[in-house]
Amino acid sequence: MTSIRSWAALASVGLAVSAATVATGVPAAASSSGRAMLSGSLTPSSERSKPQGHVASGSQVSFDLVLNLRDAAGAQAVVKAVSDPGSAQYRHYLNDAQWVARYAPTQASVASAETWLRQQGFKVGQVPSDRLFIPAQGSALQVESAFGTTLSYYSVKGHNVRLANSSLSIPTSISGAVSGVVGV
Repeated sequence: MTSIRSWAALASVGLAVSAATVATGVPAAASSSGRAMLSGSLTPSSERSKPQGHVASGSQVSFDLVLNLRDAAGAQAVVKAVSDPGSAQYRHYLNDAQWVARYAPTQASVASAETWLRQQGFKVGQVPSDRLFIPAQGSALQVESAFGTTLSYYSVKGHNVRLANSSLSIPTSISGAVSGVVGV
């Protein structure tokens, strides 16, 4: 039961990110530099109002590269239908295999994103069976270079947190596969 709850929580995160992508119409804003900005990746300025210093280049950063669902609009519709008591699909949940077959990011999306991460020097972790994200780890310098930003520490509600100083960007070649980054 725990794995189902974990999967459901993770699927909700993926849906939320993908739903935001559907709402804006584009996962990332392309630029003439061959890079695409990841919409919504910059923490609000109010959270970055108390700088505490730059992150050391050798600091280790673990993060998840979140991938776009294959059919985000369809996934949203299914989630809404199984949650609506007035729907004929109410509480008729998809099993893991059905979810993956219909909505999970494609193997090609995973492969292209993994290739890019490795080219940037990141250690790539085990991709979950639902393919919603790719765990990765590397130095702060690698993160800054790969995502076109700098990292600093900020005091936020009494906690010292690491945040990016600008919106994250990725190559346009993988922008169709990637919806966001968690942990940078």
